[in-house]
Amino acid sequence: MSIPGASTKKPVAVWMLFLAIILLGGISYVRLPIDLLPDVSYPRLVIYTSYPDVAPAEVERLVTERIEGQAAAAPGVERVTSVSREGVSLVTLRFAWGTDMDFAMLNVRERMDNVRESLPESASRPAILRVDPESDPIMTLSVSGGIDLWQTKELAETVFRRRLEQLDGVAEAAVTGGLDREIQVEVDPGLLDSYGLTIQEISQALDAANVSAPGGTILQGRYRYPLRTLGEFQTVEEIADVVVARQAIGGGATSEGYRVIRLRDVARVVDGFAERETIARYAGEESVGLLVFKESGANTVTVARAVEDVLEQLHDEYPAMHIDLADDQAGFIADSITNVFQALVFGGVLAFLVLFLFLRDPRYPVAIALAIPISVVGTFALMDAAGVSLNIMSLGGLALGVGMLVDNSIVVLENIFRHREELGKDPVAAAAAGAEEVQAAITASTLTTISVFGPIIYVEGVAGELFKDLSLAVTFSLLASLLVALTLLPSLAARFAGGREERTSLERVAVERPSGFLRITLWVLKGIWFAPFRLISGGARLATALLRFWGVGIARFLGVVFGPTLRLFDRLFDGFSAWYHGVLEWSLDHSGRVLVSSGAALAVTLTLGLTLQRDLLPDVDQGAFNIRLELDEGTALDATLEAATLVESAALADPDIEAVFSNVGRDVRAYAAGEEASGLHTATFQVRVRDGVASAPVADRMRALASTFPPGALSVQTGQATALGTMLGGSEADVAVRIRSEDLDAAYVVAERVQALLSELSGVGNVRIGTELGQPEVQIEIDRAACASYGIDPQLVAGTIDRAMRGDIATEFVDFDRKIDIVVRYPDALRYSRATLDGLRVQGVPIRELVHVREALGPAQVRREEQARVIPVYADVVDGGLDEAIGQIEASLATIVPSRDVRWEVGGENEEMRRSFRDLAFAFGLALILVYMILAAQFESFVHPFTILISVPLALVGAVLALIATRQGLNTMSLIGGVILVGIVVNDAIVKVDFINLAKTRGLDLRAAILEAGRVRLRPIIMTTVTTVLGLTPMALGIGRGSDLRAPLAIAVIGGLVVATALTLIVVPVVYQTVEFARLRLTSGFSS
Repeated sequence: MSIPGASTKKPVAVWMLFLAIILLGGISYVRLPIDLLPDVSYPRLVIYTSYPDVAPAEVERLVTERIEGQAAAAPGVERVTSVSREGVSLVTLRFAWGTDMDFAMLNVRERMDNVRESLPESASRPAILRVDPESDPIMTLSVSGGIDLWQTKELAETVFRRRLEQLDGVAEAAVTGGLDREIQVEVDPGLLDSYGLTIQEISQALDAANVSAPGGTILQGRYRYPLRTLGEFQTVEEIADVVVARQAIGGGATSEGYRVIRLRDVARVVDGFAERETIARYAGEESVGLLVFKESGANTVTVARAVEDVLEQLHDEYPAMHIDLADDQAGFIADSITNVFQALVFGGVLAFLVLFLFLRDPRYPVAIALAIPISVVGTFALMDAAGVSLNIMSLGGLALGVGMLVDNSIVVLENIFRHREELGKDPVAAAAAGAEEVQAAITASTLTTISVFGPIIYVEGVAGELFKDLSLAVTFSLLASLLVALTLLPSLAARFAGGREERTSLERVAVERPSGFLRITLWVLKGIWFAPFRLISGGARLATALLRFWGVGIARFLGVVFGPTLRLFDRLFDGFSAWYHGVLEWSLDHSGRVLVSSGAALAVTLTLGLTLQRDLLPDVDQGAFNIRLELDEGTALDATLEAATLVESAALADPDIEAVFSNVGRDVRAYAAGEEASGLHTATFQVRVRDGVASAPVADRMRALASTFPPGALSVQTGQATALGTMLGGSEADVAVRIRSEDLDAAYVVAERVQALLSELSGVGNVRIGTELGQPEVQIEIDRAACASYGIDPQLVAGTIDRAMRGDIATEFVDFDRKIDIVVRYPDALRYSRATLDGLRVQGVPIRELVHVREALGPAQVRREEQARVIPVYADVVDGGLDEAIGQIEASLATIVPSRDVRWEVGGENEEMRRSFRDLAFAFGLALILVYMILAAQFESFVHPFTILISVPLALVGAVLALIATRQGLNTMSLIGGVILVGIVVNDAIVKVDFINLAKTRGLDLRAAILEAGRVRLRPIIMTTVTTVLGLTPMALGIGRGSDLRAPLAIAVIGGLVVATALTLIVVPVVYQTVEFARLRLTSGFSS
């Protein structure tokens, strides 16, 4: 017995199966994590090493080169790049996509342990930072309202941060900005000289006085007591009383012959604040930032809502404090997911209306409409089992499948409808026979659609990582819809309009009352035992009867209300059908003209397709964008703050901007995100626009501020340059021209010429050189001969200069659970002065006798790729596509005569784009092969699959025309739509060719079989196409946040499907006839 036949015989079992699916799907939906994007394991590690106050050239030589040598030998490393800046070494390792990054991180950490001994002592231990979209904060909060910044930060650290970190799903709440407490011991250099002391001796004395250590145990009777030696500072005032030296007076030997020198005699203890490196600002006022990070796998929306609840509690508890939401990733996620669900509902409603017009009886559209929610709910269960989260890609796959979900149901119910209305079968027989007749065709069409997603696993890079979830979502939903079409729909259709199956023999047996006391007692107990089950069964029968009664009533009511509309639609469709059959007959008589015209249309369209702009991914409007300010290396934090205030004021004056959160100064977390500089000379601004306002025009207005700063200092980052764009595979710029040479001066000359050439191009903007030629620095060269003559170790000279100009961390002051540094240093007025450097002494010898001081220019930073120096020139695409911009740049660079020592190459985002395009082309070809194999197995023929696959190039015609009409370009999303078209457009051709073969087996000749197939299959083909197109229309319109990412895919599918359907109705029958005539002539030639 076939599956549809069994479903009509056992309806209760079918209904229980789908109730179980709905139950499991509902539970899975609650359990599914909700996130912005799929879990993308970005194959990149950043090794961060701090070497404070050391010039970039020394950082490169002493740290970066040694780390590169070890890291490059780690398994799986494809590319090594590095940046050496003042006091910082960043080495970036890029691995192949699909690499187990946990295992890679262990390998790299092992190699960093080996290299640690070869690094300078003052360099920090190399820290390995993993590039992960999960590491970005999901919320950015601004805290203000305290008496001062220190109190505000103290409250944020001790109360707000801890309350947030107690929430489930919150991994960390990091505090940024504000003031950090520091105890400063400001020594007087004159007093130090008079007492013969040094900063190093002061630090050693403080460290020795601040001690707490275990002291063993003592035994008293049967008890053992631990001993502790306590000598830590309890108050800040105690620090000034520390004895830093004892000096003899006149050579006496008694205690009266010594002079005790305390810290207060040579220094002043200040309970102050550390030198600031980061300033947080919100809405034009300085504040304290609070960054909320979620745990891996946690539901972003749920975590954000929990944080908001805690913020309301904190507001009630601390009414004087203001906690503002500067940035909320969950809002964008929630809006994106809401838009997808709206697209699902809207598409389903449109599909229902189309089905009602075609089938007239509302019970059939209702039965078909059940396929959408049941398939979606069943998909949730499969997604939970496969570990797929709810994100804009997986939900985009569901939205893509809305129209396709009903295709199988339409074919099944339309055939059942035909068996009942045209062949006069009873409901049960019509349901079984109608579904059995098309089950092979819809199974093959579903498998062909699913098979095109298999090659996606061969797409590497960000495209493959992102579309895995979309592929799984579509695959799961189509499998669920196939199950619905072959089981649930025949069972429901068998009960339409009197389709009540005969009562079972058990129900027909007359109920006889037993005799005898024992039998009566057993009969009563049995009745009591089965009473609940009979009540449930009776209730179900009553509900079914009521639904059948109301269904018939509603059907009659709608038939009366919409009768004129339905009759008008029938007349129009009958007219269209007659016109189509006339066109089909003419096409069969003039097959040569049809094939030539189709080939010419394909050639012209593909030629037009070559003119489309090409990008990696479409820009996504998040309702926010970033502004980045990078001044000259060495710019003081106060100067950077002054410039940042100008940018911030201009942004807040724009009426379309809702909020601005600024981070001025160094941000260590930025090192993991990319290779852009982060220091006292940099500032970043998170700009949030008002609801309903497009980000692009606002960002263009902000770009006008660039003229008030040096060239390349101010950049506005939108689309793929934002945080979302970084997750989507965006790089530091759209285009990067890398100039390679070990001679940085020669490379910089070429870089300036490249910058000038690129600035003249119309298609690119924001052209800047990624490395500055140099910055002024004071170089101190130790005279080893002079040091030897005085018997002074050169390291002592370097240490004296370091401690005098930078200070020395002596020890820590413990305040509850906070550890506060105690720093010994000169006062600010002295330690930044050249006179202080000139007045230093080493063991009583003036330092000017031991060193040579000169001013020079040193590189601001040193970039390396594959262990060789490089200077990049960055540019962003502002007009046209990325591929067009690359062509302009390469043509301009051809005018530069290459040399042996300096060479260049064009890179950037185009590397990822070209790899994605190449992989997608491979996936397209492989999808065609898989579809051909499935069709050959279905039809047991090597020829008919080629007839069906003729619809694929016809679909490309429609896809290209749709992209041109909507001004969309070729990108990964639209190309994925092209791959999906391979599986979709062949479905109608499969049903049509299958019916032609069935008609031929019933004795019809070739022409009659083709015309009969055109008459019978026209209605279901039009229905499936229209419902799929309408189901994708909300996605193609690109309304709402996050829809920009999915719109090109839907547009390509809609255009391809519409044109392919229109041409398939004509071209496929013509090709089928041509192939059959050729086969007959070939067969007759062999037989003769």
